[in-house]
Amino acid sequence: MNKSIEPYEKLDWDSEFFGFGVAKIIEKKLSVENLSDLLSRLRSLGFSLVYFILDPEDQEANAIAKAHGGILVDEKITLTTKGIPA
Repeated sequence: MNKSIEPYEKLDWDSEFFGFGVAKIIEKKLSVENLSDLLSRLRSLGFSLVYFILDPEDQEANAIAKAHGGILVDEKITLTTKGIPA
């Protein structure tokens, strides 16, 4: 029997700590339609918080997340320097 692989995982520790369902979307490439469907499905499954790392340049995916109540809570940046002077 093949078990279908879900594009998300339930985060047991977070769910226990916060007292409500928490999930993380693990699928990196979702179409805009699939993202919208997945967010709706997660809400219907009782998840109140969903972590999802989005490409900041993907305006459609960001708009879908925002339409489902998503907010930006973390932004990654990379800092570089030229060598440290002696």
